[in-house]
Amino acid sequence: MTEAERVWLTTNDHPRDLIEMVEGNPFTPPLERRWRLFLCAWARRVAHLAEQPLTYALIANAEHYADGKVSTDAVEQLWVSAKEAVPVNENSRAHYAFYAALATGFRSGSQHIFDHAYYGLDYAACASGSKEAEWTAQAAIVKEIFGNPFRPIPLAPAWRTPTVTALAQAAYDERILPAGTLDPDRLAVLADALEEAGCDNDDILSHLRGPGPHVRGCWAVDLLLGKE
Repeated sequence: MTEAERVWLTTNDHPRDLIEMVEGNPFTPPLERRWRLFLCAWARRVAHLAEQPLTYALIANAEHYADGKVSTDAVEQLWVSAKEAVPVNENSRAHYAFYAALATGFRSGSQHIFDHAYYGLDYAACASGSKEAEWTAQAAIVKEIFGNPFRPIPLAPAWRTPTVTALAQAAYDERILPAGTLDPDRLAVLADALEEAGCDNDDILSHLRGPGPHVRGCWAVDLLLGKE
């Protein structure tokens, strides 16, 4: 195990070091979709504090954009309208929570999204009421979405049976809202089906059966669905 991988596995209290490691790792290039889903996951954690009706619409719009279901124009139009609706000089948890949601619709482009993921972390941390607790949660989300970038897992084609694919898609689509987390019962059933298909990779199986919280962009589900 390299020193970099050891740091990745043991760092749990702050996301910034992990984000930089993903950015600099040749095996896992920073993809716009993953960074956008990371922003969405931590914004959903504090969205209930925002006291703005557009909050969840902003996040959902960014999630749809990440999956290619809405246009860039649609994302930016909602982003601009929402930004104009909220004063920028407030200093409250509601204000920070809304700007956490607003960040999810930031302009397209992988470098823009990466920069906003890095510098926008404080929005959610300030909204949460406990920066330390929020940073710990954000670190877990980085690992949830990017897995272990130092050990990319090859997927055997035989594991991706019609049953496994259908269960993975259902887990991806049928989330627990408004938190946006994946249903652990669905993931456990998916792990059982994957094992029955011949999967003996403990990293995948234990992750799917683990406590999470799991979010859209979960590296194991993405792997089974062929998402980047």
